[in-house]
Amino acid sequence: MRKVVFPHSGIQVGGSIISASLIIDHLNHSPHWEAEAIYPGEGPASELYREMNLKTSIVPIHENSIRNIHHSAGWKGKLRALKAYRESYVSARKYLQEKRPDLVHLNDDTSILTWGVAAKKQGIPVIWHIRQEKGNHVLDTIRLRYANYLIYIAKNTSFRFEQQAAKPASRIIYNGVNLSTYWHPAVKREVKERLGLHPDRLLVGFVGNLKKAKRPEWFIAACIQGLEEGLDFDAIVIGEDYEGGAYRKQLQAQIEESGFGSRIKLQGYEAHPEEWMRAMDVFGLTSVSEPFGRVVIEAMASGAAVVATAAGGVPEILTDQEDGLLSDTNDPVHFYRQLKTLIQNASLRDQLAGKALATVHRRFSAEETSRQIQSVYDELLYEPIPYRIGDAPR
Repeated sequence: MRKVVFPHSGIQVGGSIISASLIIDHLNHSPHWEAEAIYPGEGPASELYREMNLKTSIVPIHENSIRNIHHSAGWKGKLRALKAYRESYVSARKYLQEKRPDLVHLNDDTSILTWGVAAKKQGIPVIWHIRQEKGNHVLDTIRLRYANYLIYIAKNTSFRFEQQAAKPASRIIYNGVNLSTYWHPAVKREVKERLGLHPDRLLVGFVGNLKKAKRPEWFIAACIQGLEEGLDFDAIVIGEDYEGGAYRKQLQAQIEESGFGSRIKLQGYEAHPEEWMRAMDVFGLTSVSEPFGRVVIEAMASGAAVVATAAGGVPEILTDQEDGLLSDTNDPVHFYRQLKTLIQNASLRDQLAGKALATVHRRFSAEETSRQIQSVYDELLYEPIPYRIGDAPR
């Protein structure tokens, strides 16, 4: 049996954490693989993995040490950051020496300069899963030296290294979802009732971390305008502000000042957002950028009609007017018009939701994602891949 480890640099739950959990879960159901997640400390992410009965280890890593070396103004700050980086590297090296995995599968930019370097020194192949659209060109040049293979989550993210002369072999593999987690045969009325929501009122929802790149204020503003125009629906925002809480207070004030506090709810973090997504009739994504847009396929799998800004990888998921509605990324008025269309038109809502569910079944299942990733593992371990110059994604 082969072993693959998934080191992470953070402890909060996000798209990369969820995507990696599904890969690990499917690997552990294979007779050929044993997979383990590694976190720098305890937190929501490690709790989620243990709840899923996924093997998890804690290895202390200073996630911002490299960035701090670059950004620290004084030499004392740079020395402290350099010391923190060395401690992180030593921790990673010690773990790999003891456990001797066959592969290291990295899911963020930070880990490559600790875990990637440590793995390379010991001859362990490294897969770098590219989940961000942009990076620092100088740091990316260094990072690429420590990856044996790149997996892009969308064509959108494959453009990141266009200006890099040398890069390893690569492939685009879309994120997948466990369909059984999101789809439920119960009618939405029953789900709403179980969650304490108004069972006979349309529910419009937003799910995502509360940060400016996600623009939840757009979603809230669109809901306020719809309610002011007499549309009958409830709205819920699921997600948390992990950057101090000031942004969440701003969003709460936006809701309270509108006078619609009883109809628009800022729910906060939910360990199981899928329970709430199953209740949503309409889902809205307002992001200014999305490397892929995992939450979109989750909403589609939940049976919601989706309106989303055409940001990043989202147009690779949705086909406008076929299995969802796309909105201009920089036009909040257009987003509201598209949202209003779905709220008012039940026939279109049902049509788009049905086709969206079929799209997820056909293109974005966790089983298919896992199958493709295991084929990369086999390629790395059984067919040595040379370091190629200017290799394009397949």
